[in-house]
Amino acid sequence: MNTCIGEIQKMIQSADELGSPLQAKLEKLGKQLGMASILVSLVVFAAGAIRGVRPDPTNDQSVYLQYLLIAVSLTVAAVPEGLPACVTITLAVGMQKMSHKKALIKNLYKVETLGSASVVCTDKTGTLTAGVQTAVRMWFNKTLYQFDKVGFDPEGSCTPSQGGQALTSADPAAFTGLVAILACNKNVQLSLETITSDKGVMRQEWQCTGNMSERPLIVAGRKLGMAFVVFSRLSVSLSLAPYWL
Repeated sequence: MNTCIGEIQKMIQSADELGSPLQAKLEKLGKQLGMASILVSLVVFAAGAIRGVRPDPTNDQSVYLQYLLIAVSLTVAAVPEGLPACVTITLAVGMQKMSHKKALIKNLYKVETLGSASVVCTDKTGTLTAGVQTAVRMWFNKTLYQFDKVGFDPEGSCTPSQGGQALTSADPAAFTGLVAILACNKNVQLSLETITSDKGVMRQEWQCTGNMSERPLIVAGRKLGMAFVVFSRLSVSLSLAPYWL
């Protein structure tokens, strides 16, 4: 706990948990109703005490005590006892509707909080994103090279930004050798697999396993026409040009 990470943990543990916007609004409404009920009760008590007329002439209690009971009764009656139940039922219905859309919410009041959000800033790979990185552009020797398509599909191409034909592994270019070296220096397996969806539909899809930052490299090499054979942790390119070997 004496490290920097430990200090961050202490700050997280000591941080105050903020309530939801709905809780803040209900708390404000409760204070307003409380102040209004107390004010009305004081006015009723003062007006009755000044007049000196008993609300119930058959009661032998003093005028002040009778008006005090009326004031307390008004204060208690002003409290909306059914408000918490109505709020809970409304939030429960909202949580049920969101669960039908596969959105699970742990805290009941977070339903209204999520509905009040206008901007969501997050970075959660695998949950909100596909977790698929793609080499789109590479800058080498004052030239920008553009890769088409995204994802793990190797059926793509690479073209220089200044135009020209798409590059292949046989082109005597230093950039081609660089991509081959990057693609060989990795611990990644790229294969075409059969995927079955939730509805039972089968389709062919390229899957890549291994280091997340190394996956785009082997896909970039395949787009240049390089084929790789994996022996344990060693990857060898089968179509490297003799020019730069």
